Amino acid sequence: ILRCGLIYGAGVDRTLTPMRRLAARWRVLPWPAGARGLRQPVHAADIAQVIVHATTAERVSTGIHRLPGPEAVDWIEIWHRVLRTLQPSPRVVRIPDPALKVLLMWLVRRGEPWASRLSMLQRVYEDQIADGGDWHSFSVVPRCFHPTAEDFGEGLHESKSTA
Repeated sequence: ILRCGLIYGAGVDRTLTPMRRLAARWRVLPWPAGARGLRQPVHAADIAQVIVHATTAERVSTGIHRLPGPEAVDWIEIWHRVLRTLQPSPRVVRIPDPALKVLLMWLVRRGEPWASRLSMLQRVYEDQIADGGDWHSFSVVPRCFHPTAEDFGEGLHESKSTA
């Protein structure tokens, strides 16, 4: 069993990619002022390397393997790095927590499908980090969190069609 940090890099996640799309459309990303929980983003390709190693290795230990990203980053820094992948880069707008609740209720009424998943919003205030990790068991060194536009699915179709 693999326990991973915040996974990015395939453009199909349910956190970073949808919020990035929203910021691209609005040119701002509203974010709760008090939400600074730490995360350890991990790239999907690094997890794929672990899976390949696990399926080809002679012996892999069983159990739960923690695979956090190599750095603990707070949400504001995560968003700054994600939004730098857009040009021009949208801004993070810090919204007082009570005002954000009103905004989210408006978005739900407006029909934004992701806005109804408010349980994620409650978790952004909490640190979700793991000490160490089991990357060494799979001979993989995870990359630090420096996302690119390709990590969100941009440019993938163009490169395939020209290949």
